[in-house]
Amino acid sequence: MKFIYIENLLKIRQFEFFLKEKVSKTRILFSQLLDTIFNKNLLEVTKLSFAKVSVILLFFPLFSIAQSNCKYDFEEKTDSTYLKTLPEKIIYERVFGSSKDFIQFSLMNNNGTPILRVQIVEKSSLFIPSKCFDLNSKIVFQLNNGKFVTLQSIMENTCSVLNYNEQEQANIRILEGYFVFTKQNYEELKSSPISVMRLQYVGGKKDYNIKSELQSEIIKETFYPAKFFMEYLKCVE
Repeated sequence: MKFIYIENLLKIRQFEFFLKEKVSKTRILFSQLLDTIFNKNLLEVTKLSFAKVSVILLFFPLFSIAQSNCKYDFEEKTDSTYLKTLPEKIIYERVFGSSKDFIQFSLMNNNGTPILRVQIVEKSSLFIPSKCFDLNSKIVFQLNNGKFVTLQSIMENTCSVLNYNEQEQANIRILEGYFVFTKQNYEELKSSPISVMRLQYVGGKKDYNIKSELQSEIIKETFYPAKFFMEYLKCVE
């Protein structure tokens, strides 16, 4: 297995180009689905055409409907590229009045390289400050065995995108980042559950307590954030 390091800028730039191309083609459809999930019953998602939903879930798989491990949302293999992504799982969620925010993880394998995709979604009637990732951003996990594991960002100057829902008079911000492993921390994450996660943004950081079991108030599903890596890292080896 290959492990990517920050010095490998050429491969990072190629991956960024691929991501930006997919984002530009599907951002409007993604916003439609996000508004529906936040502001209406989830069953109303079916009002979107089947073709639109298929495209959204292909490139922006918001929530996992697969219960077993190693079922992929997207897989593409050509002579020169190989990419596969797992469904997203909610790692952290907070609901307070009309304000909602959650963090989702998704693992992918890009040409043999395991990558963690992080998506942070915030909704509030109040102003939401922008958050950004750059090449100095990190995710630090504290494990139950007392060890600390750090993942490094591979994206340059990526800031949260602001959407506004006029009907609900609510702001929605979405931030995505991509983080890579080293061989040592990859093995550590497979051996112990997570207890705390620290996200290092541009100009700030925030700690999140990670639950063993999370009953999502937003989508009414159960997730097991603490054992995310223990369950799914094997799927991108």
